[in-house]
Amino acid sequence: DDMAAPTAAPATFGAAELLTSLEEELAAAKKTIDLHTRHAERGRRHQEAIGKRAKAEERFGAVKKLGEALKALQASEAERAFAPLSTATNELLQQMSSPFRLQVNSAADFGATDARRGGAYTCFWSLSDAERACVGAAMALALVRLSKSPWPALVMDGLEKMDATTLESFLDGVRGAFAAGWLANFVGALVATSTVEIGIPQAGLEIHWMGGK
Repeated sequence: DDMAAPTAAPATFGAAELLTSLEEELAAAKKTIDLHTRHAERGRRHQEAIGKRAKAEERFGAVKKLGEALKALQASEAERAFAPLSTATNELLQQMSSPFRLQVNSAADFGATDARRGGAYTCFWSLSDAERACVGAAMALALVRLSKSPWPALVMDGLEKMDATTLESFLDGVRGAFAAGWLANFVGALVATSTVEIGIPQAGLEIHWMGGK
């Protein structure tokens, strides 16, 4: 009776070590899952960005086509509306021995082709004062020619912006316009530091020079 049954220690089969190992594997698996999740999110955002870019490129292409169509329409309308003015102006520019030729791309863009620079297109507003005066004067003469007014007159200001050669060429155009019956009266405003020899025949053409000095 005094003999007590031996107490058996519970079998753990390395439970502590196994638990630690499982915890480490669980932590590693969680890191792997987190990594895959981040990769998947980055992939989703990348695909979303690709989709947005494709849509933007599609819209840009559509807008570009509309812009090209509008530009072509403007050029067509300019050609239709300004063809008589361009033709008459260029005839006068040729008569004035000018290297420029008028080209109207749109109602807001008067251009000139400068033969002295190999025929390259140059916007009217980028020309020098003298060059604009020359082309503008030819346009004014052309408008007088096309107006078919019962009293075709031309009033020009700022002729001092032309150099002597350009002014003489312009006056050649005035003489030619008068000889062709396009012009009956010419009023020119010229401000100069010395008297300028105009050299326009007075016979049959009324001329008024304002300034002169």
